Amino acid sequence: MSEADSVRILILDNRISIAATALYCYDKILTAEQEVNLIWRRKNSGIVIPAIYATMHICTALYLIITVFVPSNIPCEGVFILNVVVDIAICALYLAWGVASALRVYAIGGLDLVLPSVIMFFSLVPVAANIVRGFHGFTSVYMLMSGHQYNATSLVRMSLPPTNSYVSQTMLASACVFDGAALPVVEIVTRACSTFADALVLIATWRINGGIKKLARQMNVNVSLTSLLLRDGAPTVQERQIAGLNADAT
Repeated sequence: MSEADSVRILILDNRISIAATALYCYDKILTAEQEVNLIWRRKNSGIVIPAIYATMHICTALYLIITVFVPSNIPCEGVFILNVVVDIAICALYLAWGVASALRVYAIGGLDLVLPSVIMFFSLVPVAANIVRGFHGFTSVYMLMSGHQYNATSLVRMSLPPTNSYVSQTMLASACVFDGAALPVVEIVTRACSTFADALVLIATWRINGGIKKLARQMNVNVSLTSLLLRDGAPTVQERQIAGLNADAT
């Protein structure tokens, strides 16, 4: 892949990030009242669920703000700090998703610990993988000569192609790049384990709700499978709408 193609892919990636940010904000506006009533004002909800919920949204906001709104022409030290913040937010998100998924299966699975433990194990793999990737990137810092540009959150090295109406032609005297995308094996393992953990949650939810649906039908109780899935905590829009951003995260 040429450097010009890399720039075009980066531009497309940034546009997708902007679209995801707009969707996230729109969803938050629509569900703000429900969030306050069901999460923050609900009695006897304990501290675990609000803590998980707050972690997901704080880290999501940090990630999206840095990805979309931070300019590229910032000092190298600033890039380093931002990437540390991004990596911490990513790891916290994976951890929060893993805890939420494990607790969900634990609650609907008769308080059995086996499957939730397996889900939690595979959910922790992306956390470890992103720590490895971040460490590799931070130890691979180097300065580029004039004629190169970097993006604060893409971690992609590139040379600006000839004049292109879709590419900013801002030239920097030097740029700081974190070579964090040089571990394809880590990315593959991260995606595979994350997908497998999500699949286990879906299979467990469908299996349990299928039995409830069958029992309800035998007792002539009309209940939809969709209602059961929502009741038992199928993946929410807010949790999964930024899953497509994992291409940036890993």
